[in-house]
Amino acid sequence: MEASAHTTLAFGQALRSSRLKVGLSQAKLGELLGVTGKTICLWEQGVQVPNVRVLATLMDAMGLEQVQRLVWIELLRAA
Repeated sequence: MEASAHTTLAFGQALRSSRLKVGLSQAKLGELLGVTGKTICLWEQGVQVPNVRVLATLMDAMGLEQVQRLVWIELLRAA
């Protein structure tokens, strides 16, 4: 697995973990972000990553602290 695929998957795993921690389904998170539940699924699988426009809203919905936000940004930057 190449580095970008690995970091994309790492981001997806972090997203899934955070989503489950706050008790949101893929469909509900998608609704909050204006995307489909399928899009959330693709992000979690590392097939796609969120664009910059939804990233801040996504991090807010997950209740991420500043350090966690920086980790997510670095993972996406490396993807």
